[in-house]
Amino acid sequence: DPTPPRRVLVISARMGAGHMGVARELAERLHRDGHVTEVVDFLDALPRPFGRAMETLYRLQLRYAPWSYDVLYRLRFRFSSAWDSVNAFYTALAGSSLLRWVQSYESDVVLALYPLAATVVGRLRDQERLDVPAATFITDFGVHPLWVHPGIDLHLCVHPVAAAEAARRSGGAVAATGPVVRPDFDGAESRRAVGRQLLGVGDNDRVVLVTGGSWGIGEVERTARAVAHSGRFLPVVLCGQDQGLRDRLDSEGIRAFGWTDQVPSLVAAADALVDNAGGLSCMEAFASGTPVVTFRPIAGHGRHNASVMSRAGVSRYPRTERGLLKALDELTGDTPARAEAVARGRSLFLGDAMKELLGLAR
Repeated sequence: DPTPPRRVLVISARMGAGHMGVARELAERLHRDGHVTEVVDFLDALPRPFGRAMETLYRLQLRYAPWSYDVLYRLRFRFSSAWDSVNAFYTALAGSSLLRWVQSYESDVVLALYPLAATVVGRLRDQERLDVPAATFITDFGVHPLWVHPGIDLHLCVHPVAAAEAARRSGGAVAATGPVVRPDFDGAESRRAVGRQLLGVGDNDRVVLVTGGSWGIGEVERTARAVAHSGRFLPVVLCGQDQGLRDRLDSEGIRAFGWTDQVPSLVAAADALVDNAGGLSCMEAFASGTPVVTFRPIAGHGRHNASVMSRAGVSRYPRTERGLLKALDELTGDTPARAEAVARGRSLFLGDAMKELLGLAR
């Protein structure tokens, strides 16, 4: 049935580009269908110095002390109930601002696109302080306890494996709608041709796109060198905002890009993507028909995503350089393994998160 115009409040966070990327695409889809969407940043709901400190600390942890982030990530699983006071603290800090946003935008439904925001929104809903339906979009394959809460009305997930885990942890409603990516990651053959021309490569060159997300975090250099030194593949590295990483790779003769709007063409041009986080870059590759390999994943959610994605059969997760090269050999040629990987990736895009969200509002 036609859905009357709705007002949707999307709560994301500037913790990397993935959360905001999904938020912007959802907002664009809703806008095209006549709905009103406001995208807000959860960190802006916190006292200003606190929000900035959270972002800075997260960056420093991932780059210089990943073990500390990994410890905190795992502790949430082992002693989840012991974190209730911490969750209550964040609710006290951000709850009033979130409720003001809901009221000022006259929201019909709230969507959380960041784990801590999901927990705070769930608590507000559970406490009956939030009187409109609330959903979370769990953009990870690995479901962290912060992503789910009994107060949330609906948990949207990118895969049935993630949906099953969200249902087990929350005891609430779930829907496996698949990832949300921009429509220009559609795997069109014309876009692949544009990307190959941009790179100046021939039909027989096997291009491997290596990415460390928008911040260039992780062992991206080691991975790119391993691919290059094999002599069998041409590595192309997306360095995001890390200019130092790009300069170092350029000095070694490895093709590297900084922040660029050519990502859809580069992903389509690649014969495989090597990623270390399991985030939006992987979802874009799935949509483009580019097989995904996770290698040397970053701490915390990176390792968790790598394990679950491999178990779900949508990506490879080799532990050694030899295993990486073997996986790339199988996935970059005209092989049954590549055909299966492409089919599994594209099969994720069967649901409609927007339809589920609007149904919740109705």
